Amino acid sequence: MKRIKTYGMFICLTIFILTFFNVKAEAANGDAEKIRVGFYEIEGFQYYDEYGYKTGYNFDYLKFLSFMNNWEYEFVDVKDFPSGRKMLQDREIDLLAPCLKVVEDESRMLLSDTAVGTDYVTLLAKKDNDNYFYEDFDHFDGMKVGVVEHHPITRIFDEYVHEKGIHLQYACYDSYDDMMRALNKGFVDAAVSSQMKAGNEYKLLARVASAPVYFATWKGNDSFMKELNEAMKKVESTYPALKFELMKRHFPGYEQQFFTRDDWEYITRSGVIRLGYVPGRVPVSYTDSSGELAGISRSIFDRVSEISGLRFEYVELPQGAITYSYLNDQKIDLITGIEDNNFNRNNTSMVMSSPYFYGSEVMVGRDDAKVHSNAYKKLGITAGSQMLKSRLERQYPNFDIIVYDSVQDCFEAVRKGKIDFLIQDQYVVENWLAHPMYENLHTVPMEGYEDSLCFAVTTSLEDGKWVKTEDHIKLIRIIDKALSQITPEEQNLLMVHETMENKYTYTLWDFIYQYRVTLSVIGVFLLCGVFVAAYVNGLRKKNRMMAERERMNLKIQQRRFKLVLESAEEMFYEISIHEESCYSSEAIREKFGWEIPDKVDSISPETVGRILHIHPDDMNNFVGEESIRQEGIVRLQSADGTYCWCRVTQVPILDNRENVISIVGKIEDVDSETKEKAELKKQTRMDDLTGLLNKKTFMEDVKEFLSQHAAGNCGFIFLDMDHFKEVNDILGHAMGDVAIRDVAEKIQLIFSNCDMVSRFGGDEFCVFVKNIPLETLEDKLNFALKKLCGQYKDEEHTIEITASIGAAFCELDEIDFDTLFQCADNALYEAKDLGRNQYVINELVE
Repeated sequence: MKRIKTYGMFICLTIFILTFFNVKAEAANGDAEKIRVGFYEIEGFQYYDEYGYKTGYNFDYLKFLSFMNNWEYEFVDVKDFPSGRKMLQDREIDLLAPCLKVVEDESRMLLSDTAVGTDYVTLLAKKDNDNYFYEDFDHFDGMKVGVVEHHPITRIFDEYVHEKGIHLQYACYDSYDDMMRALNKGFVDAAVSSQMKAGNEYKLLARVASAPVYFATWKGNDSFMKELNEAMKKVESTYPALKFELMKRHFPGYEQQFFTRDDWEYITRSGVIRLGYVPGRVPVSYTDSSGELAGISRSIFDRVSEISGLRFEYVELPQGAITYSYLNDQKIDLITGIEDNNFNRNNTSMVMSSPYFYGSEVMVGRDDAKVHSNAYKKLGITAGSQMLKSRLERQYPNFDIIVYDSVQDCFEAVRKGKIDFLIQDQYVVENWLAHPMYENLHTVPMEGYEDSLCFAVTTSLEDGKWVKTEDHIKLIRIIDKALSQITPEEQNLLMVHETMENKYTYTLWDFIYQYRVTLSVIGVFLLCGVFVAAYVNGLRKKNRMMAERERMNLKIQQRRFKLVLESAEEMFYEISIHEESCYSSEAIREKFGWEIPDKVDSISPETVGRILHIHPDDMNNFVGEESIRQEGIVRLQSADGTYCWCRVTQVPILDNRENVISIVGKIEDVDSETKEKAELKKQTRMDDLTGLLNKKTFMEDVKEFLSQHAAGNCGFIFLDMDHFKEVNDILGHAMGDVAIRDVAEKIQLIFSNCDMVSRFGGDEFCVFVKNIPLETLEDKLNFALKKLCGQYKDEEHTIEITASIGAAFCELDEIDFDTLFQCADNALYEAKDLGRNQYVINELVE
């Protein structure tokens, strides 16, 4: 689909740019300028994904800025925007976003000239609130609305409601979290929020105004701001569509349209809508064995019904041109499969929706057919393609264009030589070419033609003129709003699922056609066999040879659908319990050096894992066969023994008894992305100066250990360096950093690798020791006091540092982190009070 194609092109462009500039960045890494970026979570803008890696609109935008100025980023976690603003003013960070351009902030910070993106001021309600609807302004009077006091968006919203003449009751809160808690508990009817913060958890009642957001740095950092402004201008000129593509990727909800009270009233009274569809276009739209509409279109229609509440009754339309009187007689309310083109858009007898399906037209001909724009050829199209016919007449002026009622009529005409070519949607063509009777047909290169399909309602005919009624417009508007809420990712899944589900399967008639010569010969020989039995015995060998050749022909036909998938240049596979149904695309063989076996006895997670060579440690990430759709990121082993991180997406195919008979899947190489995320996650756990665990990671790891193990015979050690401040003040911070690293190395040598060692902040260190006797702990602390004594000097001064140590020794099976920490902290203060350069142990016993 078009939105998915655009999205895919943007991702490919981003990957290419990242790869190209990473090489450049590595070459100049020693000269890169490190920028400290304040990072707090705002869904879509900047957040941690399900694997704990940073991502979002701002994260991607910063990558492009780094290309321009050779910057490296150090992301600093901050609690929220006010905390980040305070850190910016204290020069603890260099860059913060998103920032509104308001007087208060401009007086305290430097803001970029160019906006990094756009936020919106919105009015939100709980999803289950049926009292208010989108832009239902007539019913907003008297609504109790929560706002954050003195916040810029509160002023924007207040100006907006005054313009609208709406009278609201305001409830003021000190923070955004307090306001949203009040909304969730029902203390207010709605809340004023930025759309970035709102996410998709709440019901949107109004989008009030756009609010550009900017980067900010601390006052006085003019040279950096100049670099930033120049880099943003370069990004704007080099990638003019970047912001638009980032918005589509990270804020798909911004493009969504929402239902109004008027819409819901129409949906409630609309009843069952008779929806007419054109059959015979597998896998786009067709009638299945039960007489129901099926295919990609049905999946989209069902989602529209689920989102909007519209109820559809699907009615099969006849092949060929359809008249207004026929639609009127059959009481058809809505038609599907209408091509999105200028001819139809200007047709006053219809009101059309946005496209729900995007494909492209391809040309099909016989093996010896060739296309030349000036040649005299016959070309077949299906009825209803008026605009396509006009375009073809311009491009191929000497072609005789013949209109057929159905896709099958077109294929039969080409097969029988009545016409030279046909034009049809790519997905439909792939399915028909899998039929054995069309084995001599193939696609022919031609200029691309888009095939976009829409809903449409026929307008009323009054006094010889077509008149659009209010209900016509409302119905199409509701459908457009429902389509806007189907994400590209969801559309992609529907496309893959329906294409795999509707893979052509051979029928009895296909078998008869494929073996028509053999069956005829066998029939003749059976009749003759009554009279010439001896002669029949002589012919058996010849018949077996013919059967083997025919079997090879059948095997070739079975691979036709696989060749269609191979042309996509992606890694597809099928694992089946039926012989010769398994396959793997050439891309898999080129990538990994192995193939899927011809047949498996049974399908289970273990079997699939073994066939795909999944790393044993990653099997837990591989979903079992109970799930309809399965996806996981795992390591796959190549023939040379190396592993590559891949995303494996699977769809199980079931028989009539709901048993899995095959698995159809797709493999995507995500090795570089996964390794980069793992490295970033590792960096977030470590202290930059010493390489020890940082405070946050240490606290989380100790708490996790205490929650899962008995705490008996564990020790919690708190070390503080005596006179360290004098090193910083007299010898300088560079020497202070040397001292901190020396102490860190000594602590790591003293305590074993299985102990948790952390730099807790400044010159403070924490150690958590598991399963250690009290006497051993005392020996280690005595040794630590000796080893941690050291001298640091310059030409004029010499400073000696020692260590004061507080320790908590626990004999209890259950204890929490805070108790251990407080006990060790108290011991540390006792050690300092006793004159420093010594340790104190507090014991926690029954």
